[in-house]
Order: sequence, then structure tokens, then C-alpha cells
Amino acid sequence: QEFGIQRSTASRWMKMCQKFSVDGSSPVLKDEYKDFGKSQLQEMLYLEDEQLEEVTPGMTVKEIRELRAPKEVEEELLSILGHPLRIYPEGSLIATPGCGKQDCFSCHRGGCELRQVDCYCVEAPMGNPFPCTTLNVVESLRQDIGSKCQFVNEDLAFHLAGDGQPVPCCKKCDHPCGYECNRSVRARHEAAKKNMCDVAHESEEQIPGQMSVEDYPKLLPDQNKTDIDINNVEDNDVIKQPENVINPPESVTEDDEDVIDTEYKEIAAENAENEEMCCQEAADLDELTFSQIAIRDYLEEEEQTLAEYEKVNSEDGGLPYNLMMRQRMLVKALRLLLESEAELEEDDELEEQEEPSPVQPDLPMMRNNDQRKEWLKNYKDWGLWYRDENIDVNYYKYDFSDGSRMVVAEYPRRRMYWKANEFEDEHHYHLLDKHRKFYGTDKTFEQQYAHSTDSETSLIEFLKNLQKGEKK
Repeated sequence: QEFGIQRSTASRWMKMCQKFSVDGSSPVLKDEYKDFGKSQLQEMLYLEDEQLEEVTPGMTVKEIRELRAPKEVEEELLSILGHPLRIYPEGSLIATPGCGKQDCFSCHRGGCELRQVDCYCVEAPMGNPFPCTTLNVVESLRQDIGSKCQFVNEDLAFHLAGDGQPVPCCKKCDHPCGYECNRSVRARHEAAKKNMCDVAHESEEQIPGQMSVEDYPKLLPDQNKTDIDINNVEDNDVIKQPENVINPPESVTEDDEDVIDTEYKEIAAENAENEEMCCQEAADLDELTFSQIAIRDYLEEEEQTLAEYEKVNSEDGGLPYNLMMRQRMLVKALRLLLESEAELEEDDELEEQEEPSPVQPDLPMMRNNDQRKEWLKNYKDWGLWYRDENIDVNYYKYDFSDGSRMVVAEYPRRRMYWKANEFEDEHHYHLLDKHRKFYGTDKTFEQQYAHSTDSETSLIEFLKNLQKGEKK
């Protein structure tokens, strides 16, 4: 009370004095604790004698605190199938990541603690694998979608015939949601477009009564053939015709034929119009991007909601002003967004159309080998021919007057095994000589592209002979 010290603080200081002072009740610390500070001694209160021997004055409070914490026993992590991490012997040439049951790249089970690599998409070729993106959002799917999702309820997924492992995929889902990947969205869009055209083409066969007058005899029973014995029919018996037979009019005049034929022609014209509209809608759908389709569908829903609001408001006049204004603003914003998406698409198409194709520069007159070497070195001046994004390779070409072609394959920023942590551009020259001669003969053949670099000497010799021939 006199010095304003809390009871817990005073108690802690008393314990420090009892444990670390001379005789356990003096203001002088023992020799082995003289170099320690108050905060260090406070943490050392909770250490056992064996742990105190490990403490040094240079240790921080955090390091001392970690000494008193019980050492946690490392828990062995198990895969979703209950198996530990697959361990390979030292020096093994095989190191496929996985557990004792399955490889990670083919395991579509979510929530695995041992997963080391992304699971491959079921459509990915082994030569160019890419991961399943939906597998990374299984926790969100479990919360938002629940048991309707194949990744959550694996009973809904396709199971392999061999080991029975589930292989969920959004493309085969009966409850599509906002988490499905772009490949699934694209496949569903293509299937819907195809289905629209199929329904349109089958509509003529499904609509009853769509036939001409000439088709009537095909549906009538043969008047010359009957299984009914007329002589044995009683007066009260009813002769029934087959259910699929359409009874013709009792007497068909020319006027009736015109009327019937006109009705059928109108039905046929209406069906043809429906088919054309359906196919046109599918074509329009095909021209839209995925974002435009999503915005258009959302806009149609909100426009319908606004129409219902307007109807109720005109009749009752009781809807809040803010509600009406918010819905009108939403519809207008979606319309503007759809228009802007269409304009961006048009701009992209114009840019693609306006992009000029590279023009091959004229072959300069080269008078010595140094000039020819310099021309080969500046292959980028020829203009990029095309680029392979899959393997990150640029190709340049030059077409010569005699029909031959030179191709340069450029591999940008490749790491060489003899240069650690260094990158450099690598390129190879390939000459497709139109008039190359067989070795030791005068016969010529057309050389084709081969993955082998032509020597600089042979390329210089070709350029020299080419320009000599042009001079002649």
C-alpha cells in the first residue's frame, strides 16, 4: 500500500528473492545470477533446475520462455486416405510426390495435409499438365454448396474402375455454381448452343398434324386387307381401328383440300421460322464472350424485376422511392456495362485486324564475310514470324529469291548448366536450301526443317553463292 505495488507483483519479487538471492532472503543475488536482469530472472522463476543450467546471460526473454515450454511431440501428418508421406530411399531416381496410397497429381481429394503438388485436370495431357483449379476452393464449396458438390460429396463423382478413386469434375455437375472453372463454363455453353439447334431441327417431327393431304393414305389401314370377319360381327359389336390411325374426313372436297393444305403450310412456315430464330439465337450466343453472356443474363433478370416493380407501383403506388430508384440504377448500370464489354470486344478485333504483318527487309549486298556474319547476327530485324507460347520459343524467317528459307529458333533467357544462376538467349539457325546437292554428286534435293543448327561457315557460303547467282 505504501509504494503502490500490486499484490501479484510483490509476490513475484518475493519469489525471485527467495530463489536467486544469497540465503534466500537478502538484497544480494547469488554469484551465478549477478549478470541477469530482472526480466530474465522473472522468466527463470518457472524453470526447473535442469533448465536453469541451460540459461546464459546473453539469452533473450523470449528464448528463456521457450525453454520452459514443454517440447511438442511432432505429430505425423497423414493424407486424406490415412497414409503417411511416401519416402524414397536416398539416391532414388523416382520421386513422385504422394502418400502410401496414391500420387498427388492424380488424387482429386480435397483437404489433404500431405499434398505436395496440384492435382492435374482430368482433361490435361500428360505431356502438358495443368492443375485442377476447383480443388483449391474445396473449403468454400463445403460452406457455400454443401453435399450437392462432387468435390464435397464424392459419392456424386465419377469413380475409376480400377481402384475406385473418385474423380470429381465441374463439367459433369448437376448443380453448376460460381466456383466452376472456365473449361466447364465453356463446355456448358457449347452444349447449350448445340442443344438449341438440335431441338429446332427435331421440332418438325415432334409436332402432330404436320403433314400434307397426300400423307393421309400412308396412315390409313389397307381397305383390301382386314383381320375382321364382317359376316361374324354382331349388331352391337364395335369395330375399333388402331389407335395410331388418323381418321380422314368422311368426304373431302377440293375446297376442303385447299383449307387443309393451307393450314399445314402455315404450321410448316411457323416451324421453319421458329427454327431460324432458334439457330440465329444460338449464333448470336456464339458471338458473345463469357462475360457478356453472364452480364446479359443478369440484366434480363433485373429488367424483369424492374417491370414487376413498375407494374405494382403503377397500380398501388406504394413502393418506396429508394427501392424503385435503386432497381432502375441497377438496370441502367448493367446496360452500360454490357455496351462497354461489346465496345471492348470490337476494339480488340480492330486491333487484331489493324496489326500489320511484318515486312521482310530487302537482302543487302554483302561484299565480305564480316558483313554476312553481321546480317546473320541481326536476325531480329527480319521481323517475328510466330511465337510458340507453350515452350517459350520465338521464330524468325527470311525467304530468299531462289525459294530457299532460313529459320532462326530463339530460346530467350535459358539457363545453361555450366553457368550457375545466369541466363542468356540461345538461338539456332536452320537453312532450308531449295537446291541443296547430295554429298559428292550433282543431284539436288529440297532440304526440310530439322532440329539441328547449321554452321556459320555453311550459312556464309550459301549467302555468298546466292548473291553470286543473282549477279549473273
